[in-house]
Amino acid sequence: MAGFRTDVSEWRSPTVKAIRGLITRLGRRELTVPQFQREVLRTYRGADLWTRLGPHIEDCLANRRDRILWREIKKTRDFTLQLIYLETDTAHPPHYHFNHVSTQLVMAGRMRAREYERLARITDDSVLLMPVFDGVHEVGDTMQTSEFHRNVHWFAAETEPTVFLNFNVHGLEPETFEPDTRQRKGRNAIDPTVGGNERHVVGHKIDIEKAEAKFAQRPIDDFPLIVQPERNTRPQRVSPRPRKRAA
Repeated sequence: MAGFRTDVSEWRSPTVKAIRGLITRLGRRELTVPQFQREVLRTYRGADLWTRLGPHIEDCLANRRDRILWREIKKTRDFTLQLIYLETDTAHPPHYHFNHVSTQLVMAGRMRAREYERLARITDDSVLLMPVFDGVHEVGDTMQTSEFHRNVHWFAAETEPTVFLNFNVHGLEPETFEPDTRQRKGRNAIDPTVGGNERHVVGHKIDIEKAEAKFAQRPIDDFPLIVQPERNTRPQRVSPRPRKRAA
């Protein structure tokens, strides 16, 4: 059945156990979302992920595929930990999420990315955005998203295949940016390339199919930024390896 999802428990590890504990604490409101995000990074930093996930990363690269490590589907929440493979010269089109907290960690390759804050709803189909990052995430860099933090993003593998560790939990935000109408649990496409002014971007919601056709096979730099980020904030890091110097 298309779209049918089941629980997966492939990677039994202390990391998964720790994250499940954090999700429980978030659900009980023992942690705020920002505290939860910090604890996820703390867990990653102590987990030796490149060693423990090395064979899975190699499998993704060799077979050009994603790998679900753990997934739980509950009545009130979903939780997924997965390795996502991005082929060279392909992109995940710009999109937003509903009631969704996530961390992406680059495990191999380089991720070209743009991130935006949502400032206000204009209509049911348009949102005022502010760009906050435009650059490259190296191995060890992270990208974190929640309902009210960098919820719109757009990323691509441009010069080499890229694998990133994607952790997301759906359904535990106490408040949401907009009502639960016409919202997908996964990616909701939005186009930040067609309107704005000297300070803000107007993002227009579009169908996933239209977004794939417009963005999936084109470099992000084919689409000039309407507004430059005021501060291009460097990403949080997990890997102890230094970032590559720009050529």
